[in-house]
Amino acid sequence: MGGEAACSRRHARDNHPVEGFGKHMSRLAYLLTAVSLAAIGSGSALGLPSAPSLKPRESVQATSLPRTDFEILARALTAAEEERWQDVRAAIPRLSDPAAKLLLRWEIATDGDSGLGFSELQEALETFSDWPDRIRISEAAEIRISRSTLTAAERVTWLLAKGPQTGDGVLALADAYESLGRREEMERVVRAAWRGRPLSNDQAETLQSRYGALLTKEDYAARVDMLLWRSSIKAAQAFLPDLSPGARRAAEARIGLMTNKKGVDSLLEAVPEEYASDPGLLTEQARWNERRGRSAEEQKLLLRVRATDAPVVGREAIWKERHTVIRRLLRERDYATAYSLARDHGLDQGEGFRDAEWLAGWLALSRRSEPTQAEAHFRRLASSPGTPISTARAHYWLGEALTAQDRRDDADAAYREAAKYPFTFYGQLAAERLAQKQPDVRLISFAPIPSPTAEQRASFAMRPAVRAAVFLADSGRLGTFERFVNQLDDTLASPLEHQMLFDLAQSYLETRAAVRSGKAGLARGIVAPDAVFPVLDLPKSPRTGSAEPALVLALSRQESEFNPRAVSSADARGMMQMIPRYAEAEARLVGLPFRKSWLTDDPTYNFRLGRGFLDDLVDDFNGSYVLAAAAYNAGPSRAKQWIADFGDPRAGADPVEWIESIPFSETRNYVQRVMENLQVYRHRLSGEPTAIRLSDDLRRGRP
Repeated sequence: MGGEAACSRRHARDNHPVEGFGKHMSRLAYLLTAVSLAAIGSGSALGLPSAPSLKPRESVQATSLPRTDFEILARALTAAEEERWQDVRAAIPRLSDPAAKLLLRWEIATDGDSGLGFSELQEALETFSDWPDRIRISEAAEIRISRSTLTAAERVTWLLAKGPQTGDGVLALADAYESLGRREEMERVVRAAWRGRPLSNDQAETLQSRYGALLTKEDYAARVDMLLWRSSIKAAQAFLPDLSPGARRAAEARIGLMTNKKGVDSLLEAVPEEYASDPGLLTEQARWNERRGRSAEEQKLLLRVRATDAPVVGREAIWKERHTVIRRLLRERDYATAYSLARDHGLDQGEGFRDAEWLAGWLALSRRSEPTQAEAHFRRLASSPGTPISTARAHYWLGEALTAQDRRDDADAAYREAAKYPFTFYGQLAAERLAQKQPDVRLISFAPIPSPTAEQRASFAMRPAVRAAVFLADSGRLGTFERFVNQLDDTLASPLEHQMLFDLAQSYLETRAAVRSGKAGLARGIVAPDAVFPVLDLPKSPRTGSAEPALVLALSRQESEFNPRAVSSADARGMMQMIPRYAEAEARLVGLPFRKSWLTDDPTYNFRLGRGFLDDLVDDFNGSYVLAAAAYNAGPSRAKQWIADFGDPRAGADPVEWIESIPFSETRNYVQRVMENLQVYRHRLSGEPTAIRLSDDLRRGRP
């Protein structure tokens, strides 16, 4: 791979503000330069207030290298991007700093083409246990393990410890089992890989040449099925001659449907009856009808699919199709069919399982008045591992199902489980359910965190991975710096450590990484308030001020994680992710000049336009925060359409049910996250324990 391609792969998101890397900037100089650039031609030129800034507790101590060492390191990092590994290795003994040496060793170890052997990669796995991209090192080690000095038994032990994760690892494991005479285990590994792993062309050919005698027509049929579920049509076609006549006709019909081949009806007619109910074939028929607007036929076909007869990759694909249809059926109020599609999802873990099980329970309870069936779904969901958001949702709705059965004590127990997550939408609703008996549970309050001492900061800054992150940021490799922050946040054990990581990331204006470090801690029950819910000094709204400051912060946290440089795939920009055409219109309304670049160059400018736009939405929907948030994310016309479809949350429609009825998963999640953030930011801005008022906020406004 050439240097340009390597740079694109390894540091695709990095920027290099230090030309040639010889002009070394300290962290402080880098920060001041970035802030100065943000002000040029925007806030200061317009006479606007100074740009808001996140406020770390205190400045982070510098840990940069001396100039000479930094220049050596910077040149070596450039060499790594260009895959000049001899130059990278030559630089290591010239460096005096152990962390700088480690960073170059990490660059070598995480590139599969750097020439390391198995023993060197195994050592790297131990050395870089808390560094990013460890999976790359492990995958490279699997590729080389067959040529290592390990015995066959040692290879089996090593490969089974974490994998195998690659096709090469599977082949190595099968070979080791064969060497040990453990034929049954060898056959199991070979068949599982052939049936369930994509494999590269070379890996598939190697497996066939070594173990083809073990493979049956059923194994080939399973492989073709798996590949077609993954839309790997060309790879699947290579194995059609190995199928039985009936399985081949079914696969050819399926491919014809996937490729919109003319004469597909004749292909379907040629499929033997025993394959007519194949889940993959039925799903492709449903998709084919959906593309032609034949929703009734699509629905009938999906009802015939037995998801449990499909492999896991197929079950996930089936659920995606069914979920789309279920959302349409909600608008049509066909709840019986919607429930049938949700109930038989065939999944037992993962995001699809959580969505399907929750939706089945919600339909049973809220649309079919079957609380006993709903309870069963919610209990399955509550007993599965999940995030704080999904766990709180499961327990809250379990409480609702139990309440519908008049089992008050059991319901309160479920609500208490949900209320353990007071920073989540359903945790907050559960706290309100419990407020009569436990008033304190309704209060949001953060325990104060003492400022880190100089010794604590110095100890944190001297961690090898932290120092490596600083070196990367100082050389302008902010994308790789963010990867280091994201890896580090999974290893921290205290709020103080998360706060120091936040301060480090924010010192480089990497606010997304900074906030995500706080979120990672929150997901594990570690609360660093300034990191996970930062407070900014907002400029005054140029409009009515209908959107309170807590709502502005709540929405901005969800939009951009306070990253002033954020640009979405839809070209939404800056702190409040303003679409340029909307921002330009808002600028005209409030009498400000407009430049697209200002949306990311100046947070104050972005906030002023964003606040004005949000004020307009709150006013347009007569004070409704729910409708304003939905409109901010999906557009005002869609919010109005959903009022027509599902009722008006300001006038009798249950607002929780209304939010859950939104057909776009992104918007459902968005509205819930904004409303939960709102409760927290009221506390953050007041500095006092604050009562959750989520239910009242959900009903705000008038028709």
